Amino acid sequence: MPPRRENPDLAQVASEQLIAALPNIVNQVAAGLNANQPSNSEPRPPRECTYKTFRACNPKEFNGTKGAVGLLSWLESNESVLHISKCAEGNMVEYVAYLLQGRALTWWNTIVQTRGREAANRLPWEEFKKLLKEEYCPISELQKLEMELWNVEMKGDDISTYTTRFQELANLVPHLVTPEEVRIERYIWGLSPEIRGNITSANLKTIQEAVEVATKLTNNAVRSGRLTKGKRKTEEFEDRKFGRKHDRNRRTTRNFGAQSQVAGQGDVIRCDKCKVPHRGNCIICQRCHLGGHTAKDCRK
Repeated sequence: MPPRRENPDLAQVASEQLIAALPNIVNQVAAGLNANQPSNSEPRPPRECTYKTFRACNPKEFNGTKGAVGLLSWLESNESVLHISKCAEGNMVEYVAYLLQGRALTWWNTIVQTRGREAANRLPWEEFKKLLKEEYCPISELQKLEMELWNVEMKGDDISTYTTRFQELANLVPHLVTPEEVRIERYIWGLSPEIRGNITSANLKTIQEAVEVATKLTNNAVRSGRLTKGKRKTEEFEDRKFGRKHDRNRRTTRNFGAQSQVAGQGDVIRCDKCKVPHRGNCIICQRCHLGGHTAKDCRK
């Protein structure tokens, strides 16, 4: 039986229809492929911080034996690690709790037994810090740090030592120098009088700006001879500022804007409570509850 011949007209029509439909077919196939692949323009979700990732940032351990300074420094260090590792809020306490050793680990195990491990690990970070501070930051130690920050000041042209110690104390007790404008004001107050008078009119927005300007002014003052190299006694600065003759038997204590004079060496002794020499009852500020100044002189 002879092979069957197709109608040439029908074959031509089918070929033309196929050619016309090819662009649509290609577009549909391409769209399907693109739908199954992530778009380069869409940001990828951040990778979850695992405990391995957290430990890779070398966080410090804590054993609870170094008092308030040790705890506050440890918290500051590990908050930086939590930020760098992008640790989720829900994992912060659980990861950091593994860094507790010795006495601190015994304390944490007590918290776990009381609250349950799941509830303890899910504590908010700020609540965890509060519990640690209540355990390892005696009020007396915090008050010492606060008083040191209140009284730290620049000696002579040593701007570097003053800035370093000020920043350390400000990080340990940040509530005394918050917000930023209070930190800037307190930093400027502790500068040498020769520098302080030239920087107060500057419109400074950050503590970094204040440090840079103060350092430049200090270097210029040393080069011009207005500020002698080496350390000077605080009493000499005070005597020159207030037009007093220097007296070895008189001491001046400064408390962030408040001055109290103690005349006659041996008349009074340094108070163990407020850390300021005085007669009679302690001078306690009714605003910030710190010693050494009254509410009208309080700069907080």
